[in-house]
Amino acid sequence: MMAMSAAEKQRLNEGMKRVPAASWNGFRMLCHDWRLDREDGGALLRLGKLHMMGSWSLDHEMFLNQDQMKRLGYLLAVDYELRRLSADPLVIMRWLHLPRRTGRFVGKTPFSAMCRADTQDLGLMILELMDARNLLDLF
Repeated sequence: MMAMSAAEKQRLNEGMKRVPAASWNGFRMLCHDWRLDREDGGALLRLGKLHMMGSWSLDHEMFLNQDQMKRLGYLLAVDYELRRLSADPLVIMRWLHLPRRTGRFVGKTPFSAMCRADTQDLGLMILELMDARNLLDLF
């Protein structure tokens, strides 16, 4: 396979912004901690399968469009708030994968809600987490 020229890379990534390595590594850790595979991680950011090929390697530069960059920031904020609310990874996993009985996404699991939510709804989820005293309040 031939290497891509700089001009070809630039054309391919037009309208996209390079993700800072710390943010991308933070997202990869979020996926690891939440026990998500590449497809699940791609669904959270709304990435196509082609976009995901090779993007999980440590040395890969990741490019996202403006909406995906916002989603990345919001997802990192959700992860931060979850860790603030509970140091127990099992409680976090339970919260992510059990249907909500209260709050904005009643009847949906927070993971599926985050996959389907627009950036405004992700922001509202963060506000809900910020207002909670502990994660058990949000079951």
